Amino acid sequence: IPNGLWIGKLFKKIDLREEGSKNIGASNAFRILGFWLGFFTLILDVLKSALVVLIIKYLLPESYSIITLFNLNLNITIIYGLSAILGHSYSVFLKFKGGKAVAASLGVVFSLTPLIGVIALLTYIIVVLTTHYASLGSTIATLLVGVGTTIRHFLLTPEKRDLLSLIIYWVIIVIIIIRHLPNYKRLLKKEENKL
Repeated sequence: IPNGLWIGKLFKKIDLREEGSKNIGASNAFRILGFWLGFFTLILDVLKSALVVLIIKYLLPESYSIITLFNLNLNITIIYGLSAILGHSYSVFLKFKGGKAVAASLGVVFSLTPLIGVIALLTYIIVVLTTHYASLGSTIATLLVGVGTTIRHFLLTPEKRDLLSLIIYWVIIVIIIIRHLPNYKRLLKKEENKL
């Protein structure tokens, strides 16, 4: 569900695909729709992936989240989160276009590794408040999630490690960085939109 799009149209009669960075994500919603509607967009984008993971994790039987492959028990909960992120970034409602996956990814991180999620969010806020570049905040916070989850993985005892989740985290990080390539080009040219 492209939250930024319907929130903009419903409350301000604005199509985010035609304003600012022309993106339906929370950063452009903050920039174009204002703080409260941007915050509303952010919360809904975080929740749409977080709820999927939490439902699988806590409400459905283990058979929905654990598969056995080559005698390894793999927790596939994160794959449901990845599906929500891909649905956000390549929405079937928008001809497979969408947001840049940051807020939806934050929902997955909060659901599976809450402490790392809080650290990433605080990092994002600090970077954006000091530089006013959402893309820079998103990138630094995203890389911090990668480093944090990698360190966490190796600090856990071997039986508690979840290699599949670590791999999918890095897949999500690559998606976010690829989705931000145009932003990096604008940053280098000093043409990036400020938040």
